Amino acid sequence: MESSSMVWWFHPEVQGVHLLFESFVLDNGGKLFLAYIFIVAMCWTERGISYYLDYRTRRRGWKDILLRTGLYGVATTLRLWYMLITMYFNIGLFIVVVVSLTSGQLGVEYLKAYNAPSSKLYDERGYAQPTSKQQRYSHEEEQQQLFAVTDDAFELSRNSYDQRMAREMK
Repeated sequence: MESSSMVWWFHPEVQGVHLLFESFVLDNGGKLFLAYIFIVAMCWTERGISYYLDYRTRRRGWKDILLRTGLYGVATTLRLWYMLITMYFNIGLFIVVVVSLTSGQLGVEYLKAYNAPSSKLYDERGYAQPTSKQQRYSHEEEQQQLFAVTDDAFELSRNSYDQRMAREMK
């Protein structure tokens, strides 16, 4: 398939396709297999970087800021590359991208579910648990915290309400 005869529907043809770079021409089975390995590695790397950026502890400082910014740039480049690969409308390449991203996300979900620090953040029903720095409250205490008012403010409000009600009754 020549680059000037782009097909705008899903098709099985890969002969002559340039995969992202002019020198990466898919003209035999070995190069197609290498292309599939490249796509899997690219998709898994993107999922791994995204997991790191979303779920790993952030430190403060310029070194960490620059590292995270650089990783975001790499992840964005990989995302755009696999978008371009799917735009070849080749059935095989498309399937490899989808399966690679899905299996990469399976790995991410496994890490999120069984990673020791994050697994303690949720109970068996999936509700968030207080961290060690937070206090555990009973339901009544939680309601009081939700609508927290100092005792002085409460008394002032109560006295004001009582006085207003007394005036209205006269």
